[in-house]
Amino acid sequence: MKLKRLYKKNKDGRLIDAEGRVLTKTTVEEKKGSFLQQVNRMVDDDGVVRTPVVVGVNFYYASSPQKFTPSLIAKATQQGWATLGDGTFTIHAANLDSPLVYQIIRTPGYYCAHCSVELDDQETARDHVVDQHVDDSPDANNPSGYEHAQYYLCELKGANVDG
Repeated sequence: MKLKRLYKKNKDGRLIDAEGRVLTKTTVEEKKGSFLQQVNRMVDDDGVVRTPVVVGVNFYYASSPQKFTPSLIAKATQQGWATLGDGTFTIHAANLDSPLVYQIIRTPGYYCAHCSVELDDQETARDHVVDQHVDDSPDANNPSGYEHAQYYLCELKGANVDG
């Protein structure tokens, strides 16, 4: 899936933050571990790093199934370009006539790699695998026999997307 964020602009077409301050793209040095790296940031006239206001998204292509992180879903709903409810995650893209509706197949949590049952926590998952399954894990990425999914697994339901 590819999305492009759309930002709020002033009458001159310049990006602004929530307080209406004009923002300019600049390169700053940030420490990452023991290294300094250069990253692009948006700053106001005083050089303070600010966040531009996201007013929507343009959509370019979809894939299914799709994994969405809880943080992406939280940001998207907070910024208003997506909604979550009734077992769906819906993206309202500015460049599409109809929204992209993803059916939520699986929410974040623990799942058995053998039988796909949802489990309460790591201890329950371990106990379930030991008590219910004698074979090695069928999932090479999860040799313990269970997965701690940290994403929403979703399937695209309906959209007329020409990409």
